Amino acid sequence: MSNTSLLLYLLALAQIALAAALPLWLTMAPVDTQTEIPYVTTICSTFQYYPSSTSASASTTVASPSAQDVGGATTTTTTAPPSLLTISVVNSHTAAISTTHNSNAGAPSPVSGSLMPGTLAAGATGAIAVPTNWAGIISVNDAQYPISDENSLIEANYQYRAVEQYAIADVDRAISDKTISNGFTLPITCSCNNIGVTGCNKDLFSLSSCPVSTVDGSCPNPLRSDTGASAANSFFAPCQNAAYTYPNDNQANSQNECQDGQIVCCVGSSCPPSYKQSKG
Repeated sequence: MSNTSLLLYLLALAQIALAAALPLWLTMAPVDTQTEIPYVTTICSTFQYYPSSTSASASTTVASPSAQDVGGATTTTTTAPPSLLTISVVNSHTAAISTTHNSNAGAPSPVSGSLMPGTLAAGATGAIAVPTNWAGIISVNDAQYPISDENSLIEANYQYRAVEQYAIADVDRAISDKTISNGFTLPITCSCNNIGVTGCNKDLFSLSSCPVSTVDGSCPNPLRSDTGASAANSFFAPCQNAAYTYPNDNQANSQNECQDGQIVCCVGSSCPPSYKQSKG
């Protein structure tokens, strides 16, 4: 066989081998998965973040309420959340509201959303996006009054836990807290996946009289620092177990129920109730 014939023969063998290997190479090619895509828009001095619905995540099984069984715990499959948690505030109050966002000492700052006091018009929505290991509060009051230590609060954190090996979203509606002097200004409920997981939509001012002198539209909670209390004051009692009406009112806490990275908190008595609040 001449050198030219041998070369042509070897080239033919190489083409056959390449054709056979190509399908295998295609099946082994890495899949280009999407990651979280921040989409930021300005809303009343705050921003909103929309995580990608196709971001990769791990799965685990936890006990949490479902739409079919909102009165108690049921087993559902929850996925590890995206790297950012969005906390939205919807103003369903009859007038504008003032909000202030504060991060706990040592916690990372929100990725988007101003920490400066802002105002939300009736019907408007604002939001902040926070990273893993964030913890803090959002203070809420009617806009005709200044923000103070006696305001209704949204407390949340997004702490990484070694057991689950990812961040756990934790949120509650506070009328009383061990470390923060606060009270009641406006009803607030917080929902995840269209289920109210914490808070109380009752306007306590319309149900009873504040037991102490009001301060800038707020009713200070007389039990806010009483760690020995086991029941709410009569004014705050309609929201017991749904919001922190005394420091150890821990049934109000929602943990591991908001793992899709979205918490929506609604301000006003027209907001949907949480499954934790009492009837009537």
